[in-house]
Formats: sequence, structure tokens, C-alpha cells
Amino acid sequence: MTAFKRAEADDGWIVRLLDLDGTGGPVQLSFPAFTFTSATRTNLVEEPEGTLDVSEHAVTVPLDKRGMATVRLK
Repeated sequence: MTAFKRAEADDGWIVRLLDLDGTGGPVQLSFPAFTFTSATRTNLVEEPEGTLDVSEHAVTVPLDKRGMATVRLK
């Protein structure tokens, strides 16, 4: 995880991930202290690119080898 911050345009949270070791694959993020109702994959300027399945406290994010992912959680 390279960033965890408030979203610029709304009351959501932004998480940025970076695969440094080149393994790629799904990454499960779990935040027991937060409850989420939606997760959206975004680009670097936080524009939506697609929805992700989210449970109450967790989301699984696909991450390409050596890739980066930005996710908005609400």
C-alpha cells in the first residue's frame, strides 16, 4: 500500500497499491475498523474505471505484475 487518504471529490477513502516484487494477482484489503458499502477502481486522478466486489470490511483488488491500482472505498 502506497497511500490511504480521503478522496478529493467525496466522502470516500482512496487506497493506492503497487506491486513491487512482480507477483501480481488478487490483493485482499481488510479494514476491521471501517464499514464499506462500495469499492470502485479509479485512475490516478480518482475518475471511476469499474466496480469491485466489497464485503463489509474488505475488498479484493486485482493487481497486475509490476502494476498499480487505485481504489475508492465508501
